[in-house]
Amino acid sequence: MVVAFSVDGKILGAAPNGKAKEYAVQDLLRQNISGWHDDLDAFPGPFGRVDSYTSEVLSQHLEKLAANFEEGVKHCTLESATSHPNSAALACCFVSSLIEANGRVQSEEFWARFAPVLAKRSEALRPPGDATAIQAFCARLCRG
Repeated sequence: MVVAFSVDGKILGAAPNGKAKEYAVQDLLRQNISGWHDDLDAFPGPFGRVDSYTSEVLSQHLEKLAANFEEGVKHCTLESATSHPNSAALACCFVSSLIEANGRVQSEEFWARFAPVLAKRSEALRPPGDATAIQAFCARLCRG
């Protein structure tokens, strides 16, 4: 099948027998990868400084995505996100914290939201029985 894109969100497919048919990209996505399409359809809106309702909904959406990645997401357009779900979850939490802090990374509000996420993630990724970073540092201090 030969495929040509049109401007209005449709594609034109031509089979070897010469017959052509126009398909809506949205319908094809919904039919073939419905979970991905549902996630895209649920995305709450643009990034940037917008009204507080949009920011709140976007932040909630990102926190939901982070939770999905933590549980082991089954579908995603980024292969690296499914291969590295902890990193994807951390990125979602970072952007959510950034939105809540009105884009100011160097602010108490940002770090009050994001520092616990970093702490939780580092604790979850630490092999059982290993010392925490602060425990290892204290042990080095004690040894001189």
